[in-house]
Amino acid sequence: MCLRVHGIAGGIKDVVLGDVVASSKVIGFEIIKDDEEFKPRFDIVPSSYILEQLAKHVKREGKWIEKLKGNKKPNAFVLPIAAGEKVVSSTRATTFNYIKRYCSDAAVVDMEGNGYLIAARPYHAHGIEVRGISDLIENKEESDAGGSQPIAAANATAFTFGMIDALKMYNKLEKDTNSEDFKKKFVDELIKLYPQEPEQDDIWKRAGGDVSILINTANRRSQWYSALEKLFLGGGGKNITSASLINEIKNDYPQLITDLF
Repeated sequence: MCLRVHGIAGGIKDVVLGDVVASSKVIGFEIIKDDEEFKPRFDIVPSSYILEQLAKHVKREGKWIEKLKGNKKPNAFVLPIAAGEKVVSSTRATTFNYIKRYCSDAAVVDMEGNGYLIAARPYHAHGIEVRGISDLIENKEESDAGGSQPIAAANATAFTFGMIDALKMYNKLEKDTNSEDFKKKFVDELIKLYPQEPEQDDIWKRAGGDVSILINTANRRSQWYSALEKLFLGGGGKNITSASLINEIKNDYPQLITDLF
């Protein structure tokens, strides 16, 4: 796993000073072809699916905020980040307008995220970027003078350690799934929540699973048990894990509290 905290970034939309953004993907906006017409050729690199889901879990649970001092509680987001080699310091800048036009889903802008994820790929490392919002592009110097940078960096660090804590818990969970007792309890819970089949509400697909491997039988318990057997043996789909499945279940049932989860 590779969690990267570079500290700070400039907010473009939907964020305020001190908020934290974990990257769902990083958009390298520098690559273009300036021919008879302007042709952006973005280098878009997705973050690790597993770490993206982990970041969503940490955001939803909100326990990372307990690591911060003071009464101000920042928000966290899992959104795209735009990255390039230019310092964007004005909302009137050509680059800012370029990003707003061609990277309209990006929440923040930084300078290193794209290169970091590209470097992680050849080693099959799970990578994600975590940034604290230190300025909103305009009035950057005033924000910096007000101490926004160390606050943003501290918030991003707290969120990252929240992810590390959750990762430790999920690593333990992955070990516990070898237990036959765990499988039976898990199936009992799944039948209660998704009594039709693993395809109900796209729960298997949303967790990163491949629905084509699922068997169809009249017995729902057998369907779920077979699906979990594949999952715990490393199958079920390229991106699905017991942690990602439980994370999606918690998205559907945020108030669900059991000894199993």
